[in-house]
Amino acid sequence: AVFSTDNELAVTASYDLTARIWRAATGWCLRTLKGHKGTVYSAAFSKDGASVLTSSDDDTARVWNVRTGRCTQTLRGHRDEISSAVFSHDGAYALTASRDHTAMIWDATTGTCVHKLQGHSKRVCSASFSTDGASVITASRDRMVKVWDARTGTCILTLEGHTEMVTSAVFSANGAWILTASDDKTARIWDAKSGICSKTLRGHVDRIYSAVFSAEGASVLTASEDRTARIWCSSSGECICTLDAHRDAVVSASFSR
Repeated sequence: AVFSTDNELAVTASYDLTARIWRAATGWCLRTLKGHKGTVYSAAFSKDGASVLTSSDDDTARVWNVRTGRCTQTLRGHRDEISSAVFSHDGAYALTASRDHTAMIWDATTGTCVHKLQGHSKRVCSASFSTDGASVITASRDRMVKVWDARTGTCILTLEGHTEMVTSAVFSANGAWILTASDDKTARIWDAKSGICSKTLRGHVDRIYSAVFSAEGASVLTASEDRTARIWCSSSGECICTLDAHRDAVVSASFSR
């Protein structure tokens, strides 16, 4: 579940084959987005809040009009379930990650596939744009992280070092750093230009599902199967705080804006 940029709305994705848009202040459901034929794995707003992008195990992603709740584009082309889908920061493009070993960049208005990012040998677990939209980063079950030129679809960097599946990968807001999370119980901070690992965040005792930077990039937040989340100092790689109260796996965590 995520908020819109203005925090007025929230969107949720469900095993009931739908996504729902909610008024955050009241909890009222404003729209139910129906059309997928399988579990909806993710849902995200465009930056302007006018559209929602969903991904599903029916092998499609869909773009929805927030005001009407209608599907405006169905993105077809993947040959297996789509685990995540996000907009570029300007909302012009959509990016999908799939179990078919590929990620795809789409024109969000026309639904046309612009680039198919091929190079991973196993499922792509996550994919995200850099803030300026010039680059894409993918994380895969093949233990690799790849950086792609979003304009050409060319792989420009491969990050190697994790010893198990890489569950997530994101850029810092300034694009200088990459943050990855893995089943190998570590998160890593990488130099986005050289691909050199700058810091390895060790302390979790089970797989890490997600890792995110704070807005200014000074801190990192990780969520783990070990029932904890941890806050880390980006520059030193030291754990600042362990959030220890859950009685089962912590599958996601995020900073406030």
